[in-house]
Amino acid sequence: MNNYLNKISDKKNEKNFLILIFCLFFLILAIRYLAIHHPLFLGSLPLAIDEAQYLAWSRELNFGYFSKPPFIAWILGLNLLIVDDIANINLRNLQPLAFAISAIFVCLSSLEITKKKSVAVWTGFLFFILPVSSFYSQFATTDAWLLLFWSISLFCLIKGINTDALKWWLLCGVFVGCGLLTKYSMVFFLISAFIYLLSQKKLISKKPWISFLLSIFIFSPNIIWNIQQKFPTVIHHAEMTNIDNRLLLSFEPVIEFFVGQFVIFGPLLFLLFLLISFGRFFSYFYLKSKNSILEMLFIFSWTILLFVLCLSFFGETEINWAAPASISICLLITTVVDQEQTKLSKKLRVGLNYIFTFSLVIHIFFLVCFIMGPKLFSYTDKSDDPNSNPFLQVRGYQSLMQIISNKTHNENNFLVVAEDRGILANMAIYLPPDKIRSWKKNSKIRHHWDLTQPLTDDDLKKQLLLVLKVSSLSNENAQNLSNELEIYFDNVHKINDVRINDIILQEKSNQKIMMFWSNKNKKRF
Repeated sequence: MNNYLNKISDKKNEKNFLILIFCLFFLILAIRYLAIHHPLFLGSLPLAIDEAQYLAWSRELNFGYFSKPPFIAWILGLNLLIVDDIANINLRNLQPLAFAISAIFVCLSSLEITKKKSVAVWTGFLFFILPVSSFYSQFATTDAWLLLFWSISLFCLIKGINTDALKWWLLCGVFVGCGLLTKYSMVFFLISAFIYLLSQKKLISKKPWISFLLSIFIFSPNIIWNIQQKFPTVIHHAEMTNIDNRLLLSFEPVIEFFVGQFVIFGPLLFLLFLLISFGRFFSYFYLKSKNSILEMLFIFSWTILLFVLCLSFFGETEINWAAPASISICLLITTVVDQEQTKLSKKLRVGLNYIFTFSLVIHIFFLVCFIMGPKLFSYTDKSDDPNSNPFLQVRGYQSLMQIISNKTHNENNFLVVAEDRGILANMAIYLPPDKIRSWKKNSKIRHHWDLTQPLTDDDLKKQLLLVLKVSSLSNENAQNLSNELEIYFDNVHKINDVRINDIILQEKSNQKIMMFWSNKNKKRF
């Protein structure tokens, strides 16, 4: 990067550099949109289970849902006003745009910190091509919107600190509130901001507290919803981490999470971030050298990283849970390199130049391999291996929905009943909500449909199509399942259809389907 910055010190070279970055930015944005829609890339992939669930939510707008705050449903509901095409990849249209806007605000934050256009544009572009940005821009996820609101909130916070203008503190509160309505991970923005402002003795001012109260006010509809529903999302997130079930500390998930950060942030950039972090730690505690902005970026990077890392010791975590740190990581790297470039030796400058160059190559290579993933796997002997091919997770559901549609086509007074979240989420795309029921055998709430559409005693009087996921289609397993169903349902008859037997969900041999009719006159099943 130092070589880049040295070469663009004059106006002409800087202009050429900015034009080049802008062209690459829009080229990558175009590639991401092409990848979403073209069958050669990801355009042939059906909706994932979470995407199908979010689409179902978007048709029943509320202030909260079982596992997430409501913003993902709201934004997809807006998307449905533009394109009302069920189970279609058009659901993914807004995510690349969200990352593009995030990159712009990362750029603006860098400009506010360094006052240099070239460094700012480079920082925004660096964020835009991170593996985590490439991955989450291709699917309808909450992470794209979380990073959008995080990037805007951080920019407003930096402006608020630098100018002390109330408008920036108010804007920060608004976007933090929106972030909380998107994903609860946004709480780490509040924690990071609190730690930083406390270290700078800025909490005596009223403005940060006004900003905080405004964010809570915007978030309050979801708080009220959770209180009314007896905190299902809190219980769900506690169960996700598996904290109650793990008594002994384990280093394996810690190592998995830590190694995973080299994947989502890029191996060379994350290594550089670790080296810079160690340098800042040494400088702060041993040399007593302080830099307010660098401290902020350091805190915003490590607060969420350390929390999830510690959580990995006694709970289950995902490598993407610390994704918001990518924003401050990019800002920290480019700010430190810009501030320290005159102090670095020629060898270090050359080394940094190679790191940034190879990082670009690696990240673009990741993007190309990822969007061509389904096609590339088809050329390997792992194409049908669900443990190796992640794109198989969407297999089987469309065929199942077609069979369900055929079985219920000529029925009137019927309900379709299932236990599995993936089956229920896909059914919610094709069937009216009042035709779907979730069968749960105890009081535990497992997913959205357990909470909103459980099977009731009154429902048992209707014709019920039971769609159940089983591990085996053997006659013994079928008989045992029939015997169990007869405890709960009347007039249970197994549907014998070779098309049902052919369904394998996610290409996993232990995820097959059996269907039964209940309360239906025995004809041909």
